[in-house]
Amino acid sequence: MAAAHSMDAAQEHSTLPGSVRRRPHVLFVNTRSQLGADVAVHLSIIRHLDPERCQVSLATNRAAEDVDETLRAVEGVKGLRVLLMTMGWEAAYLPPLKRRYLQAAGVLAMGWSLVRLACYVLARGVNVIHSTDRPRDVLLSTVLARLTRRPNVLHMHIKYGPELGRVTEWGVAKATAIIAISDFVKASVVECGFAAEKVHVVHNATDTERFSPERVSPGALRGALGLSADVPLLGIVARLIYWKGHLDLVEALALVRRRIPQAHLAIIGRLDPYSAAFADNVRQKVCELGLEDAVHWVGWSSDPPGVFADLDVVCV
Repeated sequence: MAAAHSMDAAQEHSTLPGSVRRRPHVLFVNTRSQLGADVAVHLSIIRHLDPERCQVSLATNRAAEDVDETLRAVEGVKGLRVLLMTMGWEAAYLPPLKRRYLQAAGVLAMGWSLVRLACYVLARGVNVIHSTDRPRDVLLSTVLARLTRRPNVLHMHIKYGPELGRVTEWGVAKATAIIAISDFVKASVVECGFAAEKVHVVHNATDTERFSPERVSPGALRGALGLSADVPLLGIVARLIYWKGHLDLVEALALVRRRIPQAHLAIIGRLDPYSAAFADNVRQKVCELGLEDAVHWVGWSSDPPGVFADLDVVCV
């Protein structure tokens, strides 16, 4: 895919007799090294914004290991301009020397991307800058907003707290507005001393057409696992991190199987070097409880509707 899609000529429309107003122009910033659930939510927002009412640009990390998936997710979006830029590399789980090298290179790359984005914001008339709550996203979007004097919106997908780090704390303090995905997330921001009036709850939405049972043919997941339609199948679709509750779920499965011995569990989520240590902990727990034959490691799935169609219980 080309680095940038052609953008429709800016359309103007009247809001009152005799008045003309340009569409607002939103720049989504994504520095992430992987396409996580939060980024997927933002890509869904981009796909569903009305191009007649809102102009959209997306600056996304060329160095992400799954950048092609990100580009496919927004392919064909009318009027969208995609800016591919190098915004840093994932270095947290690398040996110390290589980690320091990539971190230094990432700072230089992000600095150059910041200059390019600032020029783009001013030249293209961007009105609002939007990013996730992750530190690298927060840093770039906040500095960009302050350089260009544009409003900055941070989208909070997790509970806010000091453990998120000083960069996120600084970004939240400087943000023009914060979108929280739940009342719980909003409360966590407000409880840390930030103004309630700038935190707005917007729940994550679901594309009901894509996930309509009438449009999905079940059986693919169960076929791959060798399970018939009458086998009780639980499943979790999530990143392999502690906070998603995989360990609790495995312990719960052991209790369930005391009453329903034929119950199985499917773990759907990307297996990568960043989650390897936690995945090993989950595997150890599976072995301790004697559940090796009942737990299935599915890995990444590009067909969530098909996965959900085969699950009797979706665990969140």
